[in-house]
Amino acid sequence: MRVSCGPACNAISRNMLNKLHNTFVENSGEFDLTSTDAVKSKLGEVTMQLYAAESVTYLTAGLKDWYENQDLDVENAIVKVVSSEVAYNISTTCLHMIGSPAALKDHWVRKCQDDIINYLTLHETNESLRMFISLNGLQHTGIMLSETIKKFRNPLHHGLFMLKSMFHLRDQYNDKPKLNYELYGNLHPSCHEPSKQLEYCCKRLQFVADILLRRHGLECVNKHADLRRIADIMIDCYTMTAVLARASRAYCIGLQFSAFEMMMASVYCNIATERVKDNVMNIMYSEYKANDTNFIAIGKRLIESKGHFTCNPITRFF
Repeated sequence: MRVSCGPACNAISRNMLNKLHNTFVENSGEFDLTSTDAVKSKLGEVTMQLYAAESVTYLTAGLKDWYENQDLDVENAIVKVVSSEVAYNISTTCLHMIGSPAALKDHWVRKCQDDIINYLTLHETNESLRMFISLNGLQHTGIMLSETIKKFRNPLHHGLFMLKSMFHLRDQYNDKPKLNYELYGNLHPSCHEPSKQLEYCCKRLQFVADILLRRHGLECVNKHADLRRIADIMIDCYTMTAVLARASRAYCIGLQFSAFEMMMASVYCNIATERVKDNVMNIMYSEYKANDTNFIAIGKRLIESKGHFTCNPITRFF
């Protein structure tokens, strides 16, 4: 059911993108609106987002078709999150660019946005799916690294192991992980730099998952802010994989506009890498950089006050 949201949301997104372009063409008078950088940059941005959502859907559908008895629960959840949020972002872009007419009930933007909201909340919200994605990933990681995590959480009993780990993890703490997967060997040579970015993101995902398990152990299931960030990193890594695979294949077999597919893949990897860097830093220094402790304290105060608690500034005069 989750993966079926992908084609549905992508179809709505394509429809909105085409209608947005037609709106600019039809409303252009003496001055062509589509010739402005503001319009072209926004159209390019949402086209790239739609390309990423389509790529994730195609990859996941391919995995279902190519292999028997595939466990694709996490991938299906990623498809729903990516496709529904991209569709919602495109509808919001249409609303901003068209203006007040798009807010009318009978306007095509409003109708499309209502449909997308239904997909956003279909069966479960995307926030719930993010928890599902991260917890499944950590469960898999915990099984593989159980012995290593035990040693990290009992450092006094494993002194030699801790000493070796200090040197092994030094590059990760310096944000310079060793990129030795050689992913570029499976892609077109033009994808060399984006493949390095994907490898970097995968290494950082492994690092922060390790940090979360070492820092909190079984209690990591209650660290919802960090779990949300882990899920976002996983989503970005999977989407980068799908985008690069699709663009490289298109370029190798000579599909029309494949050069622009390569461009969109490269741009998406650049943007996703920056998001991953930010999420990794927020997990590493969550108490200081992300202000998680402060937000929790503020939320606790609101709960104790049974609602909004700040005073009106004109309550007292001096």
